[in-house]
Amino acid sequence: MRGRLRHCSETTSTRSCKTDAPSGTALALLEVLKGVGGKEAVFDRRGRGQRRENEIGVSVLRGGGVCGRHEVMFLGEAETLTLCHTALDRSVFARGALTAAQWLCDGDKKGFFTMSDVLKGGERYD
Repeated sequence: MRGRLRHCSETTSTRSCKTDAPSGTALALLEVLKGVGGKEAVFDRRGRGQRRENEIGVSVLRGGGVCGRHEVMFLGEAETLTLCHTALDRSVFARGALTAAQWLCDGDKKGFFTMSDVLKGGERYD
């Protein structure tokens, strides 16, 4: 895929009152993309000239009531592949927090955990 789809970009959009930019989710996605589509995150193209092969373009949009949208694009000369996740309601995040709380209460867990640990744990709390 890297031969035809040479460039990688990430765009994240959330509500106007969100303070971190890019979000933690966007930064986690960026770390994954560094291993797939490039090595250097570029947050601003001004004065950079032509795009280099190892760059990952990162755009952050804030506005309105957008709950959360993350889009990753792999771009080539004749085609693009776009992967997108859009949260339509913030209750999605609350359900994730409840799943994490339930996972922590099940068993004798000690230490620091991420949502990756929770998701690998199996059961969902709905």
